[in-house]
Amino acid sequence: MEPASVMVPAALAAVALASGGGSPPPSLAEAARLSFAGEKQEALRILEQVPFGEADRGTILMWRADLALDLLDIDQAAELYRARLRQAPQDRHALAQLLEALQLGGRIDQALSALEQYLKAPEPDAEVQRVARSLRHQLSAVAALRRAHRLLGILNAATILVWLSAFALLVRWAARAPPPWPDEPPEA
Repeated sequence: MEPASVMVPAALAAVALASGGGSPPPSLAEAARLSFAGEKQEALRILEQVPFGEADRGTILMWRADLALDLLDIDQAAELYRARLRQAPQDRHALAQLLEALQLGGRIDQALSALEQYLKAPEPDAEVQRVARSLRHQLSAVAALRRAHRLLGILNAATILVWLSAFALLVRWAARAPPPWPDEPPEA
């Protein structure tokens, strides 16, 4: 799973080869320059305007999805990864990135559902199955941790209630008992 900034040169090379020219179309070159400069939002805006006839649709979809994930736009990234998986259901990178996006967004149940649906697909290759199983175990562990965290939250709330009750009893006891110091200050 390479970040978008590492995938950009490969995407540009693929576009250059596909277009038959020695250099990528200007809009893609500008998007690459902006991405490398850290202006990912602007690069994503340019990529959204690139006509798909100009480059490979899958490459542009993945590049856009990776940039959206870098910007933590989980909804957009997940939708773009899903679009890529509709195009190429066996794309291991798109599946892994979709699962990562869903996990980052705290959507563990959706990630597990996507993984289960993928594993039911007819004859996924052995490498994809291995990666998917590994990811499923990781996501299951995260889901278990989240359930444990919720349980600890409930236990913490119960602990706080016990401490508050004890404090209230202490306040009631202190209100009934005479103060531990004398009413009159001692004479010097």
